[in-house]
Amino acid sequence: EKSNSQNTSTSTNDWNGNVWSNGWRLVWVYKDEETLSEADYMLPKITPGTLVAENVTKALYAEPQHLSSLPPVQMFWYLMARQLDGKSQPAKSGYKKGRLVDIPPVPGKHIVLFGHAYDTYGSGLDPSRSNYMTKLGEFVLRQKGLPIRQHGTWPKRQLQAYLNSVDFQDKVEFQPVDTYILIYNLGYKRSRRLRCQWYEEQLFWSDGLPGTNRNMEDMSLSYVVYQWRLKGWLSSDMSEDMETWGERMLEEPSEESSSQYFVRFHNQIKSRVTY
Repeated sequence: EKSNSQNTSTSTNDWNGNVWSNGWRLVWVYKDEETLSEADYMLPKITPGTLVAENVTKALYAEPQHLSSLPPVQMFWYLMARQLDGKSQPAKSGYKKGRLVDIPPVPGKHIVLFGHAYDTYGSGLDPSRSNYMTKLGEFVLRQKGLPIRQHGTWPKRQLQAYLNSVDFQDKVEFQPVDTYILIYNLGYKRSRRLRCQWYEEQLFWSDGLPGTNRNMEDMSLSYVVYQWRLKGWLSSDMSEDMETWGERMLEEPSEESSSQYFVRFHNQIKSRVTY
């Protein structure tokens, strides 16, 4: 029996990562999530490009504990294929009010990070209070269906640093971001930079220990996006483009492109816990 068990284990190991169909590859992890370091635990969620082939352009992440409440997968395929990219159009001539006019070119538009924002209305969260970040962290865990941490594993330093850093009186908004479902465009450099900073922010507060700030990646992304807005790397003008596409990523002079790239955080997901 022991010999058969060992043979089965060896056979299983041989199959791991070697089963694929229609571009999908099956991989399983033997460790449970509590024993994984934060660096390994966050790889599929924040830096999926490290786990897929170089020619993969888009990735979808969904929290596994909430798969039963997800919209149909076909909706995501449609969203990824039709709603995240707008084709560029060359300059042309056309008639406007009976007159022939020159119509300028239209740049291509691409949403490189699509997610959702938390709706904290009615939750009792008050940014003017000294316990706002702590209460927001508890709120995030409740929306994930997770218990509130004990004192020893609560990321107190991270949340206090955010409270001290964010100016709630400033016109730049600190917006709690929900990472329940995420869609990425993996190819654009500025998109990769945003996700790398999110990854580094999450790891910085983990203290190298499993579980220290586990499941607080929503808070980390919220803070990184806030910093990008503060630095002017995300355009916050309330234009028609922003209404449709989200906040535009502003390029550096060396990164000028004929296309425009956006980050969009859609309305809260109704399947979340009732606020």
